[in-house]
Amino acid sequence: MCCCFFVFFFQAEDGIRVLVRSRGLGDVYKRQAHSLGLRSDGTVVAWGRNTYGECTVPSPNSDFIAIQAGTCYSIGLKSDGSIVAWGMGSRCILPSDNQGFVAIASSGDATLGLRSDSSISAWGQGAVVRGYGWEGIDYDVSEVPSPNDDFIAIAMGGGHAMGLKANGSIVCWGLNNYGQCDVPHTNSGFIAIAAGEYHSIGLRSNGSMVIWGLNNFGQTSTPYSNYGFSDVSAAGWYSIGLK
Repeated sequence: MCCCFFVFFFQAEDGIRVLVRSRGLGDVYKRQAHSLGLRSDGTVVAWGRNTYGECTVPSPNSDFIAIQAGTCYSIGLKSDGSIVAWGMGSRCILPSDNQGFVAIASSGDATLGLRSDSSISAWGQGAVVRGYGWEGIDYDVSEVPSPNDDFIAIAMGGGHAMGLKANGSIVCWGLNNYGQCDVPHTNSGFIAIAAGEYHSIGLRSNGSMVIWGLNNFGQTSTPYSNYGFSDVSAAGWYSIGLK
């Protein structure tokens, strides 16, 4: 069972394994005006706006194990640990050491990659921003807090990044204008993470969710029955819990 504060739909082609999930959680991803689907045979299907080629999957379209959709670009993780990016050129520049990745996370125009050595790499046009918004805030998600090791999961919000450590603690960094990087004091026992535009979610081993950050649409107001969750997801201004 899925608990969600908004109802949303994905238009999917036949053969795509549609598990209705959003950023960081599944096989169909949507970002603004385009969507990606990962098939069971390792191919990617893309549909929607294609202004910058974000729906034109490069050849060979095979061996993909994970996908993410950014703003005007798309990224895919291959089974050999390399990352492929397509769409707006300035947002598709990859790290020179493009190998050893086991997970990816993207939002807007910044990307995170989790490596097999449990370290995180961050890059993209939006990774370092000077003078964000009317507050003129500077933020940087490219500098992963030290020690950059023992990470087992990653998530990317509108301007903040999250990393889950093997010991069950969460690390957040980047834009913090709404407290989205202020991890709760009892920072332990987490088994999954997710990030929305300006809010963050942590799933505890007891099946309860902890949510912090901006709450303009109730996205950080946990459901009354805050128990029995097995996974979490978030995007924009909503949160999802899977029971």
